[in-house]
Amino acid sequence: MRGAPELRGNIRTKDKRLNIGGQLDLTRSPVSYKDIYKKNAGEKLKLQTGLFYSPGNIDISWYLLEFADFSLSRTGSISTDGVTVLNIIGEDIKLRKLRDNFSFIKKYIAGGNMNIRSTFKESSGRPEAEVNLDIKNLGIINFKGLTNLYEKLSNKRETRFDINNTSVKLKLTKERLRIENLELTGGDIEGTGKGYYIWDKELNFTLYPRIEGRKLGLRVYGSTDNVKVSLK
Repeated sequence: MRGAPELRGNIRTKDKRLNIGGQLDLTRSPVSYKDIYKKNAGEKLKLQTGLFYSPGNIDISWYLLEFADFSLSRTGSISTDGVTVLNIIGEDIKLRKLRDNFSFIKKYIAGGNMNIRSTFKESSGRPEAEVNLDIKNLGIINFKGLTNLYEKLSNKRETRFDINNTSVKLKLTKERLRIENLELTGGDIEGTGKGYYIWDKELNFTLYPRIEGRKLGLRVYGSTDNVKVSLK
């Protein structure tokens, strides 16, 4: 980064409690984080933080406004017995803006706006996160198996599929991402699904889409470099 940010804050102590609050205001600074996110910060970059310590527990809060074209907020706590709980919220994340930073998104996701509600927990060195995603106007591309199947059912050759509303409930661990529930409504494909993705290795999902009025059972499997689609 470069620029002249403005930092304000305060520290208060009372009855063995410590409160640290601050605000990093980059609104009027010529800040650039191009090396990381490949774009300029714009005019509304502001970080508000809070750290509240009491015997046995640390409460954390921060809010990041319009960073890389989306906002994130987080609250949580860290206890002295080693349990960490964090709640993370992301608003209006534009998937097209993230494509250049994540190769999987770039290859398969053409666009969409996403909201995130998630809870992160870590106990005894085992991190786990539960995530709820709501995506509007999702566009997916480069699924050859789905393209071929769609053509067989509709006699139409499509290389991109648009879905009006996508709702996903996920569970993430060190080893894998599991889809607990998936619902697609409106657009080219509707239906439900579930399955898992082992990081950088294997994906295996069961989907029950409706295409051109027909309800099907599909298996989406393979690797991130070679996604296959077959009928169940």
